[in-house]
Amino acid sequence: MLKLRKSKPVTAESPDSHVKRVITEEFDKHYYCETYGISEENDEAIDHFLTEGWKQGYDPCDWFSVDGYLKLNPDIKQSGVNPFFHYVVYGKHEHRLFKEPDLDIAGMTEMSPIAVAKSFANSEVYTEAQLAKQDVINNSDLTSWAKFLDGLDEQDTPHPFIKFNPEASVCFNSGMEGCITGWMLSAGVEIIWAEDKFGALYFIDALYKYPRQDVFQAFQNSAIPVVSANLGFAIRIQNIKAGVELTFKGLSERGIHKLASVVPDNIGSNPVDAAKWLFGLPTPMHLLSSRLNEFDGPIIANLMEARESEVAKLPHRVYEFGVSPSADVSIIIPLYGRIDFMESQLLSFADDPYIKEKAQLIFVVDDPNLLAPIRPLAENLHKLYKMPFKLIWGGVNRGFSGANNLGAEYADAPYLLFLNSDVFPQQPGWLESLKQAMESNEEIGVITPRLVFADGSIQHAGMTFLYRTDLNIWINHHPNMGLDPELDPNKELTFCPSVTGACMLMRRVDFDNIGGWSTDYLIGDFEDSDLCLKIRNTGKEVAYLPTVELTHLERQSFGITGTDDFRTKVVILNATKHQSKWRSLIESPEGV
Repeated sequence: MLKLRKSKPVTAESPDSHVKRVITEEFDKHYYCETYGISEENDEAIDHFLTEGWKQGYDPCDWFSVDGYLKLNPDIKQSGVNPFFHYVVYGKHEHRLFKEPDLDIAGMTEMSPIAVAKSFANSEVYTEAQLAKQDVINNSDLTSWAKFLDGLDEQDTPHPFIKFNPEASVCFNSGMEGCITGWMLSAGVEIIWAEDKFGALYFIDALYKYPRQDVFQAFQNSAIPVVSANLGFAIRIQNIKAGVELTFKGLSERGIHKLASVVPDNIGSNPVDAAKWLFGLPTPMHLLSSRLNEFDGPIIANLMEARESEVAKLPHRVYEFGVSPSADVSIIIPLYGRIDFMESQLLSFADDPYIKEKAQLIFVVDDPNLLAPIRPLAENLHKLYKMPFKLIWGGVNRGFSGANNLGAEYADAPYLLFLNSDVFPQQPGWLESLKQAMESNEEIGVITPRLVFADGSIQHAGMTFLYRTDLNIWINHHPNMGLDPELDPNKELTFCPSVTGACMLMRRVDFDNIGGWSTDYLIGDFEDSDLCLKIRNTGKEVAYLPTVELTHLERQSFGITGTDDFRTKVVILNATKHQSKWRSLIESPEGV
């Protein structure tokens, strides 16, 4: 188990003092004391609120509701953080609500949208609609829904309790799946579907809803009461086609009402392009992980699965420069974004007797932009350093996992070393030391060295898992990053929950046993910890060897993939997938 060091506080201020200082300006002392009978002397009121009051539902001022904030934000209730402090520091910037909408239900007439919705919910029409809807869900039988609609009248009037406003519509995967986003006001009961001009029906059995503060503020006094802050929606629809108009319709006690029409644009089938579009949906950060898991994730997963099946059909090109020795270890290095590191690695390999005599070098070109310059470069480097190697092109960018799997297809040795192109040895003998450590312990399924930044500080010394309460996800964590290597608490071989894929040695038999690298993560991140957890799931251990050290420049090509915001959301998406697969192992005593 990797040992963690507790860092010292950077100031003398305690956490309680910090919270008190932050909320003091917003805290209404007079209101609190008068309402709850607390003394106004000194700081008794604010101290009482911080230690006892908020837990009893006492409000710090007349405009903020403690109970309302915790009810509308269950993640904060679960975290145990003072709700007023959270709102002042984070919540107001995330547009979180702290009060339920004020609805004068008693003062509404019987013809109010809420009254109409309640009447509809108790009607024979609604009962029949629910039965027909269930047939669609259970049997994928749209004919039952069509038969139900045949007996209803088309209305020229607006829907009495739904206002439906789509803002964007696209289709993915050659029109096999689409997404509609926008906002909707509803007084309660919603039965919505879509039709195209050819008469095809597209039933909507569920909407993903999320807060839209802008809509909430704009329509607080509308004819249709705002009963929730979750006014934004995203809809997944199967088999819609680009350029073909969809008309959304809703059901009421009176019959069928037209809600709105859209004409979907074609985004294509590239999972990254789909992710960039989906990640633009306006969702508060604290709800993002659940949305990515429930809505974006399945769309992207379907696209990735379809792409994977197409990639598997592509031919490979293999270029051999010299004849590799009978190898103990196959070194697999994906190349993406830049190729200049290739020479630096070959230079260090040429000075390492073990690699020259016992290693097979495999470079996997994973970027079509590198095809033109890499072949003449490879020929020149082979002549210069006399190091034999294979150069492989798989026909398309396959991503980190896909490139590693492709390289493994052409590996001949009983051991596989997966190495990033921006990782450089500091001295000869490093690979032999890693292999010897693995050979000496059959328990080890994966082993990695210490990796340091260019300035000599630790980049990787084993990974653990850290729970982000603000995002409700487990993420990978490098506990000793930035430390001087002399301060690394681990001096010898250490078992740990996970290690980085930047430099990772394993037996070929174990690699084949777990099915190689998982290719269902978008772009990057979590593939390495996923592989480690697959290994641990077989009963073997993951090891960190601090006595071997290499330099890692880290993520020299990752910035090519998009903006910081996009990359952050990729991490969250992958993290939700990762923890859904491995939560039990992550949360085990050996995982944190």
